[in-house]
Amino acid sequence: MPKGLYVIIPVKSLTKTKTRLSSIIKPTQRRTLNLLTLKHVMQTIVDSEQVEGTIVVSPDPAVKLICRQHGAIFLQEKSNRGVNAAVAKGVDYCKAQGAAASLVIPSDLPSITTEDIAALAKIAEEPRVVVITPSMRLDGTNILLRKPADIIKTFYDQNSFPAHLQEAKKTGAKLLLYLSKTVMLDLDTGGDIALFLEEQSQTEAHTYLSSVMKNATQKNPSVSHIKNQAIILQVQ
Repeated sequence: MPKGLYVIIPVKSLTKTKTRLSSIIKPTQRRTLNLLTLKHVMQTIVDSEQVEGTIVVSPDPAVKLICRQHGAIFLQEKSNRGVNAAVAKGVDYCKAQGAAASLVIPSDLPSITTEDIAALAKIAEEPRVVVITPSMRLDGTNILLRKPADIIKTFYDQNSFPAHLQEAKKTGAKLLLYLSKTVMLDLDTGGDIALFLEEQSQTEAHTYLSSVMKNATQKNPSVSHIKNQAIILQVQ
């Protein structure tokens, strides 16, 4: 019998991520931010109590300790082979455990909630389904839920949202878009940071960024008023 929903979190080397923020925050600060957002994502998964297992795939041994603290499985890569390779490794592990569905979550979603995880876990009860959440800029993919766990290929790092959308349409499975600021907001740009700092958040990541970015003024007016409520749309 399939065991339920497994989460896969691909994590690049903590010192080599968020290069687009290099003009805003220092490398040591980016590393700290990466660790704090990863901890938030993992704690949210634990608190939701909706997930059968969490798999973290990374070449960075520092991530292993965080996995231990949150009861996650750590799969170490020999090098940064890219997100697609990391996700594939995670899926192989999940399938070996009898996972019914896989849920790929990036490590940099600072606002994701237990309600998001619960809603996605409920959708994962469907017999065949793909759920996609795009990034704010509608290019990347911030959530990819697949049942079966490998029903579509992954296309990260190359305008993955439209690529995943087109691939999912070929399967004939139920295709849903899960749209919520809490999962559409990642931390790739100064505008993303400004949006996050506008929130009334008690997370460690928010406290840390507030101290680092006291004089931050960048905003993204085109998305700054997106509603917090989740919207689920079925794509025909």
